[in-house]
Amino acid sequence: MANGDGSTAIEWIGVGFLLAPYAFFAFPYATRYFEEFYHGKDLLELTKFRRQWVPIVASFIILVPCILLLVSEDMHSVHVVWRVFLVYAWILLPMLITMFRPLAKLPLDSGDILTVLLIAVPLIVNFYTFVLPEVQVKIRYGWPRISMLQITAINVGLVVFVGVRPLHDLGYTLMFGLRDFVRIIGGLLVSAILLLPIGYGTGVLKEGSAGSFSEGVQKFFVFLVLVSLPTELLFRGLIQNLLHARFDSAVEVYKYVTVWAEKLPAQPDPVGLSELEPMVKGKKAKPGSLASVSKQPGDPNISEVKFSGEMRMSLTKQGMDEKKDLEDPLKPPKQQKSFISATFSKAMELPTNITSYDEAHSKWFNRNPFCWLWIPTLRDWIVLFIASSIYAVALTDHEKWDSENAVTFALLFCLGISTGYTWRLTSKVTASAIVHALVVYIGLNVLGADIGLSLRWDKECGTCVNSESH
Repeated sequence: MANGDGSTAIEWIGVGFLLAPYAFFAFPYATRYFEEFYHGKDLLELTKFRRQWVPIVASFIILVPCILLLVSEDMHSVHVVWRVFLVYAWILLPMLITMFRPLAKLPLDSGDILTVLLIAVPLIVNFYTFVLPEVQVKIRYGWPRISMLQITAINVGLVVFVGVRPLHDLGYTLMFGLRDFVRIIGGLLVSAILLLPIGYGTGVLKEGSAGSFSEGVQKFFVFLVLVSLPTELLFRGLIQNLLHARFDSAVEVYKYVTVWAEKLPAQPDPVGLSELEPMVKGKKAKPGSLASVSKQPGDPNISEVKFSGEMRMSLTKQGMDEKKDLEDPLKPPKQQKSFISATFSKAMELPTNITSYDEAHSKWFNRNPFCWLWIPTLRDWIVLFIASSIYAVALTDHEKWDSENAVTFALLFCLGISTGYTWRLTSKVTASAIVHALVVYIGLNVLGADIGLSLRWDKECGTCVNSESH
């Protein structure tokens, strides 16, 4: 076998291993089993533990195709050892951060931010200068290349945010329902409403050539796998997902301290500092305070709290209210005077075991089919605009900012709105990836747009493996 044939064989073996974890997590129940295997329990399910060796093994599995691709590029250079070390450090660092991250942390804490930055920043910086070794395999002319770094970053992100630090609304699945298809069509309509006026108004869109039908179908699926899914997993599945989780957690904390805590049984009336001061050693009760402290006869270490008449009346009234509630358990809770408290109290009627966005809004979505296409909360719309801005800033070419780049920024922002809208309604990153792939494919190949609405897959690298098969 010739040397060139040998490197080509190693190259495509590496591509196969590179896409294997990417495809594995798309199988039904694969993500759930991986998460349950990492977060183990004892036989009595009393103690939870984490199998910390699982991410280490996964890091080596992800590294193997990178070694094959780097070796196929330069089989006789000692520099390949240093390149492999750099790539493995990049793979391992996000896993180490999440392995030792406390499970009780709120979403989008410093650990989450650092993890996402370690995964995403090298990809974005490589648009301008290659800080990490990169290998790109060209399939056909005009088709997206297979990027080693891009697929590796997605593999790392799936291991981290599926098993080690799970995000339950990631939705990397191929299982769709009727509502999902309706929402995908809704996402395409939103894309058309937002993108077509900007495209035709600025002259970006023009007549293109889609080629034959069979070639168009093949090219669409290549776009879906190599461009849209990596893009959506990063910007919708991770970044927008974490932003939503952070906003939702903040609301849950607010509901707890303002509504739930008030409804806990046998809670005394709140006391101020003046009522607590008599309990501090060496201080006396202030005149008019609700409590005074005196020592029990014969036991100087035990204190007795003597209540004033006002406190006694308050406790008596509370006991009478509790007695009435016990006599009439079906009595509805009292309405809160505050509008905000009344609004949040309605949310308390939802089951406590809700784990996903679709479950939490099931009452809203079950009203009628029109509710399937509307995001009901204001904070979700705010996050949608923030995530779309991040998406547009990250993918706009900042080396040459001009009026054309301003149009590209606007189109990317609108594409982020439509795909983020689809993902939030479906809780499936594969659904938003379908919208992204259709928009990118139709824009580039049917309407002849001269912009790259994607991770810039067409950027040439100085050291790429080019294997054309026409």
